[in-house]
Amino acid sequence: GVGIPENHLPHIFEKFHRVDNRATREVYGTGLGLYVSKSIVEAHGGNIWVESELGKGSTFHFTLPAVRHKIGGGPEGTAGAGRGEGR
Repeated sequence: GVGIPENHLPHIFEKFHRVDNRATREVYGTGLGLYVSKSIVEAHGGNIWVESELGKGSTFHFTLPAVRHKIGGGPEGTAGAGRGEGR
């Protein structure tokens, strides 16, 4: 894209928000994409943000927490732990 005007940055993750200028009028959209993206990321315990420079473009970032799951009853990382292998 062409970047997001600074006065719009606090609002871009709001439902139905669209930047209205000559460059964006030609692009179809509902203003829901970033709202939905934020909802999904936050539902998984993450964070989403944008860095934007008008005339140069925007970069969107997000983080999600890493979770380690122990599989079966064996030590973490043991292949086949708790699945009856080796009987």
